Amino acid sequence: MSDENEITTAVRESNTTRDNASRTEDPGKRRRWPIASIGLGVGSAALAAAAIYASKQRREN
Repeated sequence: MSDENEITTAVRESNTTRDNASRTEDPGKRRRWPIASIGLGVGSAALAAAAIYASKQRREN
């Protein structure tokens, strides 16, 4: 039988996680998705589609 119980196991795992996190260069920095540029591209495409649709409607009348 092992001498570890659930508390000592949790402490050991916590210490391991803390040690691994301290070895990383910047643990809090995540890669961000370029949401603004994607939104700008979608907005521009929507405006272009609206302009093409409007000009098509004018030509038909």
